[in-house]
Amino acid sequence: MFLLFLKCVVLFVNLLAIPSASQPQAASQLLQFRDSLPEASRLLLQWNQTSSRSDHCHWPGVSCYSAKDFRVRSLNFSSFGLSGVLESSISNLCRLPDLVSLDLSGNNFTGTVPALLGNCSRLATILLNDNGFSGPIPRELFNQGGFNSLTWAIIYCLVLFHLSCHNLTILYAYDNNLEGEIPNSFWGLRNLQELVLTENRFNGSVPKDLSQCTQLTYLDLSGNKLTGHIPKSVGSLINLEYLFLYNNMFMASYPETGNLSSLIDIRLQHNQISGIIPTEICGLQSLKVLHAFNNQIEGPIPHCIERLASLEELALYNNKLTGRIPSGVSNLTNLTFLSLAHNNLTGEVPSDLGKNSVPGLVKVDLTGNHLTGEIPTGICSGNNLLVLTLENKFSGLIPQEFGRLQNLEVLRISSNRLTGEIPPELARCPRITELDLSKNELSGGIPVEVVSSLTLKIIRLQDNKLTGVIPNSFLNSQSLHELQLGNNMLEGTIPCSLSKVEHFSSIEPEHEPALWRNPQMPWKSRQVGDS
Repeated sequence: MFLLFLKCVVLFVNLLAIPSASQPQAASQLLQFRDSLPEASRLLLQWNQTSSRSDHCHWPGVSCYSAKDFRVRSLNFSSFGLSGVLESSISNLCRLPDLVSLDLSGNNFTGTVPALLGNCSRLATILLNDNGFSGPIPRELFNQGGFNSLTWAIIYCLVLFHLSCHNLTILYAYDNNLEGEIPNSFWGLRNLQELVLTENRFNGSVPKDLSQCTQLTYLDLSGNKLTGHIPKSVGSLINLEYLFLYNNMFMASYPETGNLSSLIDIRLQHNQISGIIPTEICGLQSLKVLHAFNNQIEGPIPHCIERLASLEELALYNNKLTGRIPSGVSNLTNLTFLSLAHNNLTGEVPSDLGKNSVPGLVKVDLTGNHLTGEIPTGICSGNNLLVLTLENKFSGLIPQEFGRLQNLEVLRISSNRLTGEIPPELARCPRITELDLSKNELSGGIPVEVVSSLTLKIIRLQDNKLTGVIPNSFLNSQSLHELQLGNNMLEGTIPCSLSKVEHFSSIEPEHEPALWRNPQMPWKSRQVGDS
């Protein structure tokens, strides 16, 4: 037995030390591959054969093992603009016995994924994304002889000592037209670390055999037509860091992810997932992104969510969530993006929401719930807020602290029960483009400082109790294209400067008996676009 072991080791070392017998033919195989492509593609591969045994190592897209080892190690033809059908061409590349990486992404190849890829004996990385491949992935691609068969002698030694022969670690085949069920052979690739099949037409379900891919760190099956349950076995992929299953038709309950301690980013949006969010999710200390919007998830947001210390983005909008927003959300020190819009949430928003976020909240969307109480001023902490939308049942005054938001671009707090005057401090927001305070109970005049903003494109103040005259300050407003002031208690003359509102004007004097039109103004009595 020892003698057999020694023979295998010697043979293995010799095979690695001696250049491949086909090594001098590397340039020839590459040229045959080029010549099998359409003429337009041949012109893109400027390869010229010479008598030198190493010239091919310097050809565009070709990498060899070293300056003294002229075996072809990898081919990177990404975004070369190549086209054609690879079914016959690929055989030339598979005659490169030491090729471990093949990148054909970002080209215009069509037809089916060539089954002959299964003859490429040492390939560990294949990138086929961003092409025009169609049809199913051939099952023979991942047969025992594909991507893991070395020379017969090496195989003999590996099998003898019970070592795995599966080499494939990365497979990118996204953004093609691949269809059919995902081959079961995929789930037997035990060394597979990254599998990206997004934006294809795969259908069927994901089998429980997924659990065999124990080395997976990145799984992206998004943008397909996958159905059925998300298998419970996904919870056994303890090395998984990125799980993207969005834009499919998965049903049933939220997947079991409580054991995925390495999970950083999970995206489940645009499916038909129902049931509650399990409390086990709170143990994912590495989780930074949780997107599960546009589903049928119900029940409360787990109170233990404050334990997600790394969480940066929480997007659960367009579900059926109930109950209150947990106070622990305020303790998420890395949170920048919070969207819980269009659920059935009730009660008051935590008063210190945003105060403990070190980077500061960037986007907050709580629209379409039944939230009450005052708008918490903690949202203004950090001075990084870009978008704030809060259409609910909030009451009280508009916080003056909004004026501190130097990066604020969109403020939508319409359809609430806000009272008091429009704070002139809003004029201090130098980047604001949209201001929607409509459908509240605001009173007082329209602040000249606010409507004089040079950046505002949209101003909606209709359906309030505003009084006084319309400021004649729109003359300097070059960007304003939507202005709505109807159904208030304004009086006086409609300023000529409003003729500068080019695309949309919704001042409706019929609802403002104290307003009268300037006869010299080219007034439009209806909204632009009305017939």
